[in-house]
Amino acid sequence: MNEYTKSNCSWMSEDIRAYAGAFASAKKSFKATGKSGKTTQYKGGYANLDDIYNAVELALLDNNIIIKHAVEVYIEPNNKFEVLVTRLIHYPTGQWAEDKRFLESEKPGNQGRGAAQTYSRKYAVLTICGIAPSEDDDGYEEQKHIEVRDSEKISEQQLTQLKDLTKQASNPSELYKKILGFTKISSYEFLPAYKFNMIKKYIEDNK
Repeated sequence: MNEYTKSNCSWMSEDIRAYAGAFASAKKSFKATGKSGKTTQYKGGYANLDDIYNAVELALLDNNIIIKHAVEVYIEPNNKFEVLVTRLIHYPTGQWAEDKRFLESEKPGNQGRGAAQTYSRKYAVLTICGIAPSEDDDGYEEQKHIEVRDSEKISEQQLTQLKDLTKQASNPSELYKKILGFTKISSYEFLPAYKFNMIKKYIEDNK
């Protein structure tokens, strides 16, 4: 997949001496993020994007470092993917460090893309600033949520519906192979339930 792998990656400018000194000074003034985000999934809430910015941004600005986000789009013959770039820039010198991570949305459409960007921006800032949301990091609970979500497979009725829709395609075997490829499953039976509507729409749009 181009120059990227399915993992978080970090880069920095060739010279970071001024940036490193400024960042070290800023980090001394980082605050605890707190957990103002509320959800039924996590007891005690979670650190949202505003909490994380409030914990680090003022200290960074006091040391001449700004946070910048951008989305890069890469197109391959059979694939298109987006990468969120989060860069800390020491503006007096232009020196920088950055975090790059793939944007992957559980839901189709702009709402899903927006949620993916917000989630990725949150963890990009945490990663590049080297901090955790709080003493009780919500990463463990998030991982448990993901594991439960991925374990729930589509129903027999949904399976039949996907198979019938695929058979109606002009080239069903090619379409089926492509779907298995980007969902990384061996057959429709293993499709996570939360991806059903996305795959159904994909088949309808490409048959």
